[in-house]
Amino acid sequence: MKKVLNLIKSNLLVVIVMFVTILALPAMIFFSSKWGAAIHTEVEDRESGNIRTIDGITVTYEIPAVVPGEDSISIRATPNKATTEQVAELRRLIFEQSEAIREEAIAYNRAGKHPLIDALFPEPANESARTRLRSRMVDVWPRAHDSLADEMRWGTPLPDSVLLKDLQRLQEDEIKRIVSRRESQDLTPEEHETLRELLSSRRLDLYRAAASRLSAYAEPNVFAGVVDWPQGDLPELDQLWEWQFLYWIHEDIARAIQSANTDQNGDWLPVFRAPARHVLSIVVEPWSYRPGQGEPVGELDDAKQITPDYERSYTGRASWPNAVNPFFDVRYAEVDLVAASDRLPDILRAFRTTNLMAVIDFDIQEFDPVSALERGYYYGGDHLVRVHFRIETVWLRHWMKPLMPPSVREAMGIPPDPEQTDENAEQPR
Repeated sequence: MKKVLNLIKSNLLVVIVMFVTILALPAMIFFSSKWGAAIHTEVEDRESGNIRTIDGITVTYEIPAVVPGEDSISIRATPNKATTEQVAELRRLIFEQSEAIREEAIAYNRAGKHPLIDALFPEPANESARTRLRSRMVDVWPRAHDSLADEMRWGTPLPDSVLLKDLQRLQEDEIKRIVSRRESQDLTPEEHETLRELLSSRRLDLYRAAASRLSAYAEPNVFAGVVDWPQGDLPELDQLWEWQFLYWIHEDIARAIQSANTDQNGDWLPVFRAPARHVLSIVVEPWSYRPGQGEPVGELDDAKQITPDYERSYTGRASWPNAVNPFFDVRYAEVDLVAASDRLPDILRAFRTTNLMAVIDFDIQEFDPVSALERGYYYGGDHLVRVHFRIETVWLRHWMKPLMPPSVREAMGIPPDPEQTDENAEQPR
């Protein structure tokens, strides 16, 4: 015992520390367990709060409208990878399909549309070319319409001079045949009547033969405003551009009529069997490119939507100079035809399916072919009407803008292309 006491005395500090440690250990265990439980509860509460916060977070998944004017589809949901990927894929498909449709519409609208004179639009390379190409356009403009009418197989009845020459020869031959075997050279009343009927039948045959070579009757001035330019100063580029624009509209209208006058095998029909039998006139409402005469077209922005204008047509389409429209131009034409009444649906369908055209109005009147027959117009035996169509034609700016002369762009308020902006020009402050 004495040895133990001596050992404790000599190591008193160590013994005290050990004693305190042994006494404190249960308390430490007790309090640490209390602290651990509190910390665990605190962590659980904090994580539960975080989870509730995350659960409360939502995003709006939006799928844009495919057709302008329709509402987009919006869904609010908690963000998750599967939904995000599906929405992204759907948006990608809509974009690709929209772009494909857009490119197809542009290609469809511009198909076969070539300037009448190469290198004239948007402007000639130099002053020498400017004079030379403008002069060529003046010569080509009316000739191109003559060629277009010929291509469509449009024409006029048999000329009176040809008709009279044929009938006179027939009359002389018939009289010689009648009196060749008798002494009297005079015809009896019965012979006169027989000869008259023969000549009438022959005239009808000649009219029919001439009509069989045509798909529709049309006079040389059927395209209103297409006349030879008078001698003097050459027209400016804006006037020549209007001529070019009018030619494309005339061309589409002519091809629509040709389409109506074609059978199911793609063969053209003669006048007396065709739906459209006489193209009386084609009048396009002209444009004059004077600065400040209409609403500026503005910047092309696919996010914008055009406000429909149903005052002008049931389609709601409107453009410069009547409305702000950076996407397309709308031109109107008046077309008058003599047509078979039971074939009007074929004509309406042909206009609807030729380029981007629509019949927005039409009027029908009775038509008497008797007086026309006396002038050589052989229409056949069907019931005929005179029809006045109002046609709306649409021209996409995407492919036409690069061809527009600078003066036309300026008048219409079309901003220059970004690459055409002078980067060295002083910027406004």
